[in-house]
Amino acid sequence: EVRDALLKFQLDFSRRPDGAILDGRCIAIEVCPDAEVQIFCTASDEVRAERRHAELSANGSAMSFDEVLADLKARDARDASRAAAPMRPSPAAVILDTSKMSIDEVVEIATGLVREKLSKAA
Repeated sequence: EVRDALLKFQLDFSRRPDGAILDGRCIAIEVCPDAEVQIFCTASDEVRAERRHAELSANGSAMSFDEVLADLKARDARDASRAAAPMRPSPAAVILDTSKMSIDEVVEIATGLVREKLSKAA
C-alpha cells in the first residue's frame, strides 16, 4: 500500500510542466520508464561504504567501516532481488560510475548529459 501511494505521488511529481528530477533505486524502471534522461549512478561497494561511514561518523555513529559495508551489501542484495520494483538500471540509462569522482564532477557530468539529451530532443 505504501509503495502504491508513493508511486502515485512520484508519477504526479514527474509530470510537472517544467520537468522534474527524481532519485531512487527503481525510478527509471518503475516510475518513469519513458523519462527523457535516465542516469544510473553507482560506485564500488568499498567507495560507497567509505562515503556512508564518513557521513555516519560525522553524525556521531560508532558503526565500523566493516559494519557499514556489510549493511550496504545486504541492502543491495535485498533491493536487487525484491519482487516489487527490483533495483537495476534501465536499458535506456547512462551508467555513471562515481567511484573516482567528487560531487562537483558528478554534478558536472550529470548536468552535461541532461543538456545533451534535451538539446537532441528539441
